[in-house]
Amino acid sequence: MALWNGKDPILKERLFGLNNEEGNHGEDVKELYYYLDATPTHSYLRCSTSILSEEFPYTALLRENRRRGKQHPEYELIDTGVFDDNRYFDIFVEYARPDRMTS
Repeated sequence: MALWNGKDPILKERLFGLNNEEGNHGEDVKELYYYLDATPTHSYLRCSTSILSEEFPYTALLRENRRRGKQHPEYELIDTGVFDDNRYFDIFVEYARPDRMTS
């Protein structure tokens, strides 16, 4: 699944995150997403993510997390203020693998 809000320079095909050198606490995903339900084998999964209607703050997240030391809290997407005006879409995804057993 790929999503685009019409403002970002790229399509959203996966979650955005920071690598070890970019994050002040190591690798970290900087998206708002939730797993709502799943089977242990992942044959079924239901999740949600919030997609901004404005441009995603890639640069602000990178810059601020690089600036902070390990003694500071991580700078998260919610800290950027992009959700202050409720300008986002909640996307729900649900999928299931077909049964592999045949009679």
